[in-house]
Amino acid sequence: MLVAVICIAIGIAAIGAAIGWFALRRTRAAKRYRTTARVVGSIGRPEDDLRAMVVRFTDADGEIRTETDRFYSNFAAGNVGSVIDVVVDRPGADGSPGRVRIPRQADPTFLANALLAAAGVAFLLAGMFILMQATL
Repeated sequence: MLVAVICIAIGIAAIGAAIGWFALRRTRAAKRYRTTARVVGSIGRPEDDLRAMVVRFTDADGEIRTETDRFYSNFAAGNVGSVIDVVVDRPGADGSPGRVRIPRQADPTFLANALLAAAGVAFLLAGMFILMQATL
């Protein structure tokens, strides 16, 4: 009986944490500026074929900025001239420009959030099953 209560409590806590994390991610994402950027070039590393994207975009202040993505991939080489979506954080308190984020196809934080929720559901169901078996 005690094991069932512990499993149910862990499951409810994990589901609550997943919901809270999701809400926090949504409010943070709402504060960021979203725009499109053009890939204007790519910079390679000497030891392999992977390249970093150089993107140009207009930020929220109307300034045209050029940024180099620090993520080296095969995407940059064949997509010079393409238009991609970027997310720009708010400027810093000292006036420095906000960090540029280039969304990838797979969002690892969303996957971690979904796994946390799934683990919570699994613990909740396991606790309910144990409780059902204990009361028979």
